[in-house]
Amino acid sequence: VRNKAMEVIKLSTQAGPKQLKHLVIELNLVKTLSNCFPLLKSYDSVLREIYNYYGPSYNFAFLEDVVDSLVKLSSLTGPEVEYVNQFEFELLDKMKGVMRQLVTDLNEQAFSWKEQRKGPGIEVEMKTLMMTIQEMHTKAKTPAMNHIQRIVGEFLREFDSLYKKADAKRKRMKVQQLKKQSSTDSLWESEGKDIGGPTIRVKCFFKGRNKAIKLPAGVKLERLRTKIRVEYG
Repeated sequence: VRNKAMEVIKLSTQAGPKQLKHLVIELNLVKTLSNCFPLLKSYDSVLREIYNYYGPSYNFAFLEDVVDSLVKLSSLTGPEVEYVNQFEFELLDKMKGVMRQLVTDLNEQAFSWKEQRKGPGIEVEMKTLMMTIQEMHTKAKTPAMNHIQRIVGEFLREFDSLYKKADAKRKRMKVQQLKKQSSTDSLWESEGKDIGGPTIRVKCFFKGRNKAIKLPAGVKLERLRTKIRVEYG
């Protein structure tokens, strides 16, 4: 339900300038979206009941819709001060918290998501959005302009340092992933020759990560366990 509601909000941001002003100034949509950032992390009762998984899940698709909506709202040409003032400190604070998470605690999960979507990391898109907000305040000469410039500048220096470390770690993870895949492919190529016949694809979910695993149709349970262990480390 939450994802569907967010999709509707995202669609609403495709409206024209007059409608966007109404959404931001009258309906406080920026504040609503900023309150969505903590919802990246949740505990899913379905996963608990079916898979006995009690850890947190991370909804990166939901986060992307939140960021995409804010990007659209921030793209309005020549907005007045009242409009720009909606993009202020509370929003920036919540963005900072999530961006730190994405390059520290959630680095591995964010890497897996980035590999699935084949595009720039969501944390990179958030950095661009933060720079856009800074530019909006500068162009509109808002009362908070100098404070916004200082806050964004200080945080992005911190973020860039964290991102470099995270990126180096992700590159190592990529190398390990390729080595692991090569080893796994060899294992199942041998297994497939022994068994013969068609293959099947099994979708697995563990620790917030989805994987589609290709297997020989006649795979034995122990071999399946081995494959899953290799895939998830």
